[in-house]
Amino acid sequence: MQRHSSWTALACAVLAFASLQKFPGLSGMLGSAGWIVIAYLVYRHPALLAAGEKPWRQWRGPLIALGAALLLVIGSVVIWSLGR
Repeated sequence: MQRHSSWTALACAVLAFASLQKFPGLSGMLGSAGWIVIAYLVYRHPALLAAGEKPWRQWRGPLIALGAALLLVIGSVVIWSLGR
């Protein structure tokens, strides 16, 4: 499982770099920050990718961080679209 999470974390890191290159300014920084947080969470907690039953009470912190990271990525898209 750790191998899959490493590849997924690497893909998220590449998306973070691409976000900075493609979208300069605030939207790129927000998107990059969101992808970096997602990459860290996937690498640090590989069970987030696993199928099956999860003990949600033990995952409260990582799930809150994942939600915040997704809000950063969505916020970057909203800011980018308003700036166009």
